[in-house]
Amino acid sequence: MSEREKKTLTVTLRHNAAIPGTRWCEPKGWMPLNKINGAEYIVSSWWAAEEEKAGLLWFGEINAYGPNETIEANLDDLRVASYGDCRVIGEVVVVED
Repeated sequence: MSEREKKTLTVTLRHNAAIPGTRWCEPKGWMPLNKINGAEYIVSSWWAAEEEKAGLLWFGEINAYGPNETIEANLDDLRVASYGDCRVIGEVVVVED
């Protein structure tokens, strides 16, 4: 088991995303350190010029939890995805290398 698979982070699940088996989520008690060109991470997503550019996706059993439920998610189950086209941008970064 990799370090990413072992690490868990608290997130609050939101509505289903366009990618099957995913839900948008918000971090609780931590902040992703991903850099997205032209955007700044504010509260629960990356913003640029008053427009949301990206957010966090949780890949999991989406029917096991209700909206606004807070869970412990494996870091490996979280991804950064663009809004609009719901395209996965990359893994979530939580510590600087």
